[in-house]
Amino acid sequence: MRRMDEPPKMGKVDLGLVIPLVLLLAIGTIVVFSSSSSLTQQPKFGYDSTYFLRRHIFKLFIGICALMLTLRVNYRWFRRQIPLFLAISLILLALMVLFKMGRWLRIGPISFQPSELAKFSIVLYLADFLERKGKVIGELSRGLLPPLLVVGVAFVLVALEPDFSTAFVILSLAGVMLFLGGARIRHLLAIALSFLPVFFLFIHKVDYRANRIWAFLHPLQDTKRAGYQLHQSLISLGSGGLLGTGLGEGKEKLFFLPQPHTDFILSSIGEELGFLGIFFVFLLFLLFLVRGIRASVHAPDLYGSFLGLGLVMMVGLGFFLNVGVACGKLPTTGLPLPFISYGGSSLLFCLMGSGILLQLSKRGRKSWFPRFNRE
Repeated sequence: MRRMDEPPKMGKVDLGLVIPLVLLLAIGTIVVFSSSSSLTQQPKFGYDSTYFLRRHIFKLFIGICALMLTLRVNYRWFRRQIPLFLAISLILLALMVLFKMGRWLRIGPISFQPSELAKFSIVLYLADFLERKGKVIGELSRGLLPPLLVVGVAFVLVALEPDFSTAFVILSLAGVMLFLGGARIRHLLAIALSFLPVFFLFIHKVDYRANRIWAFLHPLQDTKRAGYQLHQSLISLGSGGLLGTGLGEGKEKLFFLPQPHTDFILSSIGEELGFLGIFFVFLLFLLFLVRGIRASVHAPDLYGSFLGLGLVMMVGLGFFLNVGVACGKLPTTGLPLPFISYGGSSLLFCLMGSGILLQLSKRGRKSWFPRFNRE
């Protein structure tokens, strides 16, 4: 029998991760083309119906290259680069805020969201911290305050871009990882309550955020302005019925539904592929998340387990928040649907995270939750 302290033999990647990932990427490519083709019939897009499709395929190619790289590079290498990842992400965020550059760093034809790098960096940092400081994570001063200081700086900088949606994801992601690491629930609740004044400040500081909260609470009272996005999203979802209107046959993308290829791409799927199409997408995400969790808890070491779980939560939170917005269960935000929405930065880091999860599935042991037993 192989001893538990021996390095595990490399196996094969988990097809339960590969298959849903490939299918989600394929569905995303098809729906991006279908939902964006009408938007391109404008002079600024050269009346080219493949304008967004070609750019999406290029970004997807870059993301797949990143996935292959993270699949082959030992995941422990990222642990040694955590200070570099954190420094670059925080410096870029500070520059974005200082020079009022918004959410996107643009260098010629290249655009990049530093907030997505910050999200990925926070996962790396917390995985390392929880592995090193797991024995004191239940203490407020030594266990929670140090990581929350780093997370708080990232949260404030991202919120000031302004990108309050991603800032909220970073904070939620940190809360989930700290909980999994053994932090006391009462400490997390106290910290969450202490952040409430900050939330109210950031919401009321910008009019459109307050309007979105109002529209969420009163979805049918102003369908022409504040509640327009949600109203059109619900119309799009409802008009698809069981089987949908068919690919390319949706009407809401004809300048009714805002961002049909990015933030509200799920509504486009609901209209053209119907309830069954959305149900199939949900099943793929569920399978990916479940197999990602399995790969994480079977990781060769505690750092790998926390890293994998953080990456799974990064994808899972993006999925649940996007779905909640499209269905009117959450206030409208600007978060993409992982693996499916048009975009580059989110897709890049989701695929990098997927590469690490696939690597963990190759290296995993056969026991269940062995690293979470600290007795």
